[in-house]
Amino acid sequence: MKIIADTDRLIIREFIFQDVDDLYRLESDPRVIEYIPGSKVLSLHECRREIKKYIYDYKTSNLGRWPVFLKSTNEFIGVTGFRHLSTIRKTEIGTKLIPDYWGNGYSTELGIAIINYGLTKLKINEIIAMTDPDNVKALKSLESLGMEFLKYGYYNGNRVVYYHVYK
Repeated sequence: MKIIADTDRLIIREFIFQDVDDLYRLESDPRVIEYIPGSKVLSLHECRREIKKYIYDYKTSNLGRWPVFLKSTNEFIGVTGFRHLSTIRKTEIGTKLIPDYWGNGYSTELGIAIINYGLTKLKINEIIAMTDPDNVKALKSLESLGMEFLKYGYYNGNRVVYYHVYK
């Protein structure tokens, strides 16, 4: 398994099949997806399928989703990564954390690391993020990453706010 990035407190690496229970713990919590446009709670079976897809994506694309672990304890705390949105021809960054780890600065710490990885290693020219306009914490988090407001709009029928950062 490949390490994507690390920070003072976090390790971001590729998924392996043994991560399915961790992913399920994250994806089955309705609080995690409350403000994510178009998301739904995933079953254990769907999480297995997602990990297979992520592993396949590692072989065919530079973009992907990666699990995040605390360096000190090796505890799984969430997922981050990129996906290409073909309908708008943009690369989106996304992060989901287990609620027990909210409010500790992890999202900002890993966001900075992943944006840097995307701009420098993957040579992405523009990275976007979108969230529900009512998700005040996410909006503050995006701004703390150095992302700038781009526009209000819709994605897959959901009202969203777009932020972006350039190389």
